[in-house]
Amino acid sequence: MAMRYLQIYAVFSPVTTLLVAVDNFLKISGHVRRSLVINVLMAVLGAAIELFFLAVLGLGTWGAALAFCLSMATCVFVGFWPFFRRRMTLDFTRPRFSLPMTVTIVKCGMSTFLANVAGRIASIYLNIVLLAEGGEMAVSVWGVLMFVDGFMMPLVYGSIDALQPAVGYNWGAKRLDRVHGLERRCFATAAGISLAMCVLINVAPDQLTMLFIGNAEPALLAEARTAFRFETITYLTWWFSFAVQSYATAIGRPRLATIITFLRTFVFPMTAIFLLRPLGLTGVWLVLPASCTAAVGLAAIIMLRHRDELRLFG
Repeated sequence: MAMRYLQIYAVFSPVTTLLVAVDNFLKISGHVRRSLVINVLMAVLGAAIELFFLAVLGLGTWGAALAFCLSMATCVFVGFWPFFRRRMTLDFTRPRFSLPMTVTIVKCGMSTFLANVAGRIASIYLNIVLLAEGGEMAVSVWGVLMFVDGFMMPLVYGSIDALQPAVGYNWGAKRLDRVHGLERRCFATAAGISLAMCVLINVAPDQLTMLFIGNAEPALLAEARTAFRFETITYLTWWFSFAVQSYATAIGRPRLATIITFLRTFVFPMTAIFLLRPLGLTGVWLVLPASCTAAVGLAAIIMLRHRDELRLFG
């Protein structure tokens, strides 16, 4: 089933991977609202086509993959349409490649690359430990935590990353007053969303669990409450290191961004797993809070040691 799903994605990847590019181009051109509309359209259209393919046509796994591939391909066309009509700040030209440009692109993209790849490796190993320490119930609880993260984290990522082009432009124009104003809003928004999520998971942990596992047993609900309590620490801390990493990327300091990302997504979690595993399942729930707290300390140290280079908040 996984192979069939990935095969469909592979066939469409030459088109669907352009979605990231067109999304960035729209933001750079000042069309943030169109970017938002395209992302919402992708989610709604993908869900509608998937429902039709699965419930009406009964296509199975490959139909689910095809649905979202068609949705992404449609949004790529919608996103590029204003560029085709030459009504945007950016325009198509004959590409000219150079080694320095390629190296710069790799450096700037390394933090995002590591966040995805290293984070997945750490997550796979964490699932292995979860299965060994708590069985299927622990894995189910972890799945609930990740589902909740899936609602909150994109809000933080989007609110910070969407302003990267504006931060980079004003940094290049030496308008530090605008850079500082934008970053204050980024940090405040990320902190506000994370704090709101902390309140929500403390007020309604059982409801959040049953939202994803409708027939959750009392033992699973009890374990989920424990996991959510530790997860609160994660929400209180993780946004800060991500905001600093995003800022470093926006102003062309990829080395600092890569250091923060690699340690936050791989080194700290893997170290925490080994150190906290003697505590059993409690130790597993502590992995993310411990990793994020360490990442906050790292980001703060980098800000202090490189304050003249970063010039964050003046």
